[in-house]
Amino acid sequence: MRTATWIVAALTLTVHAASAQTRAGEVPLLVSTEWLAEHLTDPDLVILWTDQGAHDEALIPGARAVPHESLMTMQGGHGLVATDVLVQRLRAAGVSNDSHVVVYGEPLSAGWLFFVLDYLGHTRVSMLDAGIVKWRSEERPIARTPVAPAPGTFTPALRPERRVTADDLQARMKAGGTVLFDARSPREYEAGRIPSARLLTWQDVFADTRQQVFKSRDALVELFRAAGATPGSRAVTYCQIGLRSSALYFAARYAGLDVGNYVGSWGDWTARGLPVEGR
Repeated sequence: MRTATWIVAALTLTVHAASAQTRAGEVPLLVSTEWLAEHLTDPDLVILWTDQGAHDEALIPGARAVPHESLMTMQGGHGLVATDVLVQRLRAAGVSNDSHVVVYGEPLSAGWLFFVLDYLGHTRVSMLDAGIVKWRSEERPIARTPVAPAPGTFTPALRPERRVTADDLQARMKAGGTVLFDARSPREYEAGRIPSARLLTWQDVFADTRQQVFKSRDALVELFRAAGATPGSRAVTYCQIGLRSSALYFAARYAGLDVGNYVGSWGDWTARGLPVEGR
């Protein structure tokens, strides 16, 4: 009798544990081209394509265009445009809170769009593991013009910890316990960096940069572990303006880090006259 009771209890705990790991509505952070091809007709799927103005005129069917310049200020310092503008842009692309949003495009623009959605609190966002080059190499269907959808009903729930400022970073550095990653080139890093920053370039996260295929999650965990951060660790990414670091930000999220992206990055830090190393 006691054995039967123990078995029932164990099964109950197993069911609860499984349900906790696969909460209703949860989506993977990274999806493959095969997965996307199989789900193109899902009613809640919203494919967002973004870039900085250069592409080969081929799109994944159903993709809605979200130009990078509509999400980042281009004059007077680089940063996020106003929150209400971001929300309007996403609603215009048909995004609602219950949409499963899949992001793809030029890798840095895609990283920035993922970061924007993450900061705004959308909980159902995936990055496509690869871009249009891989999609076409697999002879999958293409479209020539983006979709113009009915407006969505997205309401943000900001996650301010995802968007790091200079003040935030200084406070974290003083408190300790946060690993700072520099996503720029080795030459830029050697020429000058934020104190305590560790070099981990944005290209390091890709197994195939041309096709935009990420390293496996296990490989990314080891990459960040070697650089001083394990799953659950607090981390901040930065580069020159926050764009390259957004690709590193996604990889860190995928590897299980508690990460924020320093918007403005090195350009903002030096404009404020804050301490630097390597100069």
